[in-house]
Amino acid sequence: MNRKHRLRLFALAAAVTAAALVAAGCSSSSSSPSSGAATASAPGITATQILIGSHQPLTGPAAPGYSEIAPASNAYFQYVNAHGGIYGRKIKYTYLDDAYDPSKTTSVVHQLVLQDSVYAIFNGLGTPTHLSVVSYLNSSKVPDLFVASGCACWNNPSAYPYTFGYQTDYIREGKILGSYIKQHYAGKKIGYFYQNDEFGQDGVKGLNYEIPHSQVVSQQSYVPTNVNVGPQVAALKTAGAQVVVLFAIPAFVALFKLTSLKLSYSPTLAASNVGTDPSTLAGLLEAFAKQGGATVSGNALTQGIITDYYLPSVGNTGNS
Repeated sequence: MNRKHRLRLFALAAAVTAAALVAAGCSSSSSSPSSGAATASAPGITATQILIGSHQPLTGPAAPGYSEIAPASNAYFQYVNAHGGIYGRKIKYTYLDDAYDPSKTTSVVHQLVLQDSVYAIFNGLGTPTHLSVVSYLNSSKVPDLFVASGCACWNNPSAYPYTFGYQTDYIREGKILGSYIKQHYAGKKIGYFYQNDEFGQDGVKGLNYEIPHSQVVSQQSYVPTNVNVGPQVAALKTAGAQVVVLFAIPAFVALFKLTSLKLSYSPTLAASNVGTDPSTLAGLLEAFAKQGGATVSGNALTQGIITDYYLPSVGNTGNS
């Protein structure tokens, strides 16, 4: 998914959230919205404002490609505010940096709920990060809207009645990529490189639904706190993997690509849309290579990577 696709996806979530907050704005009033005498009956909602919050990776390993999402969503909310808001109430969107670190997510979400008294958490980004707070939000009965993650775990109304995902889940995405690979690379040796949490593990589940087990010669995982992926890449090369499927954030797709070049290993790469924003990935490839004293064309290195996305391009005027 390229940057325009991703920002459009989160702008869509912001638009749907604004529509949902219309109901919140109505239900929080003890009188008609047009009367001008609205009385708040929920945290974060006053006669003039609806306060929502979020945790976002403004810094850290997931920042490239994702730090721009919250400002884009906020721009949409500002547009809503400029056109009358929600029955006269303005949306205030407060987002805090968790650096893609679950321990920091816990801290900032507690701050948003207990100190800032937000009405809802909107678009909290990241599977491992949001998993650290989903139980707390539900036990506190805080609306948890449009989690920015494709984990199938959000679709669990009995355990998380206040949580709503919206993305295509990673299991289905894995099945889509796996179906393509099964069709186009029959008989080839397949390897996996994935983030070792529900994000990557769900993707692998989907892949395994489609790709014959006999074709999978190596499965290698990483954790976002360890940037040395040399052992995993070497293991895939030793296993003879001709096609490697990646469920990884952009920084680790770039690290995998550069490490494989150093090891003279050139498998076909198929990657989840999470890690394949072209401009982000190209920039990371160039920056990481420069740190190692090399000059490369990031755009050239992204060529040939197979990926998927599920929204039309903003620039595609032929798709209404």
